[in-house]
Amino acid sequence: MKILNEVENNSDIEKLISICKSNSGVMGAKLRAAHHELGERVGLMIEREHHTDKPFAVVLLMRSASPFGQGIADVLDCPLLFLDEKHDRRWRMNDCNNKFILENHEILEQSAVILADAVINTGETITQIYDTLIQITDEILLAANVIQSEFDPKGKIVYGTRRSDNKFKGSQVLKQEGGKGPDTGDRLFRTLSSAEGIERPIVVQGVVSDNDGLHESIQT
Repeated sequence: MKILNEVENNSDIEKLISICKSNSGVMGAKLRAAHHELGERVGLMIEREHHTDKPFAVVLLMRSASPFGQGIADVLDCPLLFLDEKHDRRWRMNDCNNKFILENHEILEQSAVILADAVINTGETITQIYDTLIQITDEILLAANVIQSEFDPKGKIVYGTRRSDNKFKGSQVLKQEGGKGPDTGDRLFRTLSSAEGIERPIVVQGVVSDNDGLHESIQT
């Protein structure tokens, strides 16, 4: 398992990671930009360390992996495929005749596929998708912004930004409490219904500026 902040421990990466942490209070454009840049950094690490004769293709899991997966694809300048597996029951049946694969079969078959998610917790979802895609291509990498420390890759090639010991269920909340924490997709796209009244970024002459005084320090 290749982890960015363990391979390249520098202040720029740590600043981006601090923005992404679940209790940072950062949402919306600034959070998406941080995910995208960390995706670029992971993409560069993959380009440098993973040797293959195949072209890359990124499959990102909707919706929370969007900025991170796009960052990887932008660096590698490769095909970018959007997967919303929750709306096709054939993924749960490990059936490779689902709509996504039928529409993208040629790209998947010919590529070293980077399966990207924002967070890998138990790995149940991404492993299920891996087991379906491996019927199409024999080269799949997993990539995530955050990898839960107890995740067992079981021989899979895995790249990540950082490890975390945190465990919580993504929910419509602003802070971690009682086994629940803010859902990554909601934070990225500002769809937390419980965020009513939270102070928004201030736009000054087209520049977005967050009030960093609202951001708590993070313990992970």
